[in-house]
Amino acid sequence: MNVEAVVLVVDIRGFSQVASRLPPETVMRILSCYQGVVVPVIQRRGGGIDKFLGDGILATFGALAPSQTYAADALAVAMEIIAVINASQTAFADAGWPGKIRVGVAMASGELTIGVVGVADRLEYTVIGTPVNLAAKLEDANKGFNTCAIAAADTYELARNQGIRVKALEIRRDASIPRLEASVDVALLVNNEGKIYNAFSNGPDLAGNHILS
Repeated sequence: MNVEAVVLVVDIRGFSQVASRLPPETVMRILSCYQGVVVPVIQRRGGGIDKFLGDGILATFGALAPSQTYAADALAVAMEIIAVINASQTAFADAGWPGKIRVGVAMASGELTIGVVGVADRLEYTVIGTPVNLAAKLEDANKGFNTCAIAAADTYELARNQGIRVKALEIRRDASIPRLEASVDVALLVNNEGKIYNAFSNGPDLAGNHILS
């Protein structure tokens, strides 16, 4: 089945490097805490978890059920994830994470193919399509843009047309993204200091124009 949907990718910054210095049970405790914080945010706005990839989470909006606001919901979730991660620093420290935990979030939209893969006794739902690859590459590109949340520009505009009031820090035209052959337009949403331009209705409690302390 093919649908128009949004793919959202979340990843912990520097996870592999830090995790390599921690006991395995501590790593599992941190992942459980992180997923317990992020997954409810995704699900509250109708997102579906496609898969966990270590510290990475791949979610979709509009893929599992029809929605008139799937892009707006995904953008709201991206902003909420940044805020809730910041608010959960004490829990992450208690779980064993050294220092402050940071995440990168990215989203892209377009046609997805939904299906089930695997063998008879090991099946799982998955999505395939250009937005999956693009969202993953954009998430990694956060580092180069000094951002913690970005979106493909067309996805950002779609979300705005669906009613969310978030203004991007910048629309970067013809941006070069590592490991992508063609340049893309991207919306830079939140920088590494937590700077944004607008809050949005029914979103997290934002202090001024920052969502990171």
